[in-house]
Amino acid sequence: MVNQIKWMQRKFEFNSPPGMMPNLLERMAGTPVRIEDMITTTDDKILSAKPDSKWSVKEHIGHLTDIEELHEKRLQEILSGKTELTAADMSNKKTNEAGHS
Repeated sequence: MVNQIKWMQRKFEFNSPPGMMPNLLERMAGTPVRIEDMITTTDDKILSAKPDSKWSVKEHIGHLTDIEELHEKRLQEILSGKTELTAADMSNKKTNEAGHS
């Protein structure tokens, strides 16, 4: 079994050339369709299961929707020239309380 790196321990590099932006945007735009394709034939028990008391597949998908508001807010902050962006809620309160499963 592969040990996955925890989200907060991941390191991200932002060194892609600007010409990669259209590819990234296209990939992001296609995410809902890819998710739907992956889960359409999956049993609800699997989608709702919480392995090791962690988030279920449904909660992970819901989290993507929950954080979209933060992404939109940060984009507006960048476009308006702000030098400090809204902080993320690292407790994930919104997702934990949403009842996505």
